[in-house]
Amino acid sequence: MSNSPMCSGWKLRELHHVGLTVADLERSIAFYGGTLGMILLRRRPHVDHDYVALQTG
Repeated sequence: MSNSPMCSGWKLRELHHVGLTVADLERSIAFYGGTLGMILLRRRPHVDHDYVALQTG
């Protein structure tokens, strides 16, 4: 173990959820699934309302 301030000794064991804004959703799903081995558990239905854009960018 290093004495570097970046190495605090903790480990990430689980990740519950992450929200990202991407330009191409299908391409991103393919990357995270195919390249990183992540599993898509569910998808939100398409919602075409202004509040969604305000929340997600």
